[in-house]
Amino acid sequence: RIVHRYSDRVLFLVTDHCSVYCRFCTRKRFTGHAQGVVNQTDYQKAIQYIEKAIGIREVIFSGGDPLTLNNNTFERILSDIRKIPHVEIIRIGTRMPVVCPMRIDLELCSILKKHNPIYMMNHFNHPKELTAESFDALQMMADHGVPLFNQMVLLNGVNNHPAIVQALSRRLL
Repeated sequence: RIVHRYSDRVLFLVTDHCSVYCRFCTRKRFTGHAQGVVNQTDYQKAIQYIEKAIGIREVIFSGGDPLTLNNNTFERILSDIRKIPHVEIIRIGTRMPVVCPMRIDLELCSILKKHNPIYMMNHFNHPKELTAESFDALQMMADHGVPLFNQMVLLNGVNNHPAIVQALSRRLL
């Protein structure tokens, strides 16, 4: 469940469930195999790996989508990572604000705030994905001190025009 390509950061695949299965996903081989949340044995191995690799300063939660986890499980993982002294940064990759913005609620935002700094890597690909509900979800996270970023996949015929990229960027700002 750990991908360690760069010396100072790891990708922690905390679940194989995703809020949406994108055709461009780089983890198709992993997602949707009904494994769900990482099992206890693999979880302990992942935590121990991160603890022992003192050069790791950043942990990126991915999967699937980490925000498909329930709040108790999600907070336990955040808490365990926060206990590791050399981990400075936690990033979370998610499409939940796009496809299920109601997942972003006060309870989740309180968990995020409690474990700050946490950087939320959202995944909007087109300005039409930024609905009123998505905006409210992003605003709630920002109001709880969560820095928000966007990772857009360039898709031919969908968003591969400068005006569309600019419109998305402006709406997100």
